Amino acid sequence: VMVASLGLAIVIENSLALIYGYEIHAIPRDIAASLSFGPVRLTTLQLAQLGLCATLLLGLARARRLPFFRLVRAMGETPELLLVLGGRLSRLRAAVFALSGALVAVPACLTMADVGLDVHAGMSQLLIAAVAVLAGGVDRVEGWLLGAFLLALLQRLIIWQFSPKWLDL
Repeated sequence: VMVASLGLAIVIENSLALIYGYEIHAIPRDIAASLSFGPVRLTTLQLAQLGLCATLLLGLARARRLPFFRLVRAMGETPELLLVLGGRLSRLRAAVFALSGALVAVPACLTMADVGLDVHAGMSQLLIAAVAVLAGGVDRVEGWLLGAFLLALLQRLIIWQFSPKWLDL
């Protein structure tokens, strides 16, 4: 299912690129004010990205105790247990899919406002997310977050010391 989904994503992505072009489409906006923190300079939009994404991650960390997320964990570990707990597998999968789409839309829109719209940008994030999950451990959400944080840190260090061409490596 994962490989078929990846294949479908590639077909949709390239179809959009054929229709709208392969170039990056910039979102018109005024020049954003920037703030300096020692040698680091961030725009207000980048600070908003950081704050909003940190808020979402903290909210998810707190929401782990809710019954919905307990059912999600039960679905991931032993789907048979889900039936005992009174959950419906198809409905829960649809809710997880909708929630994940909504959560990924927030940073995607903020990134698009910052650097523009690139049809192929999503594939890079998808592969990075897969590496973060595998590096952090498939069965541990905390590991995913730690893996994602370490990957993001390594990527920024690569850009800082070398070139963005080496980012995916």
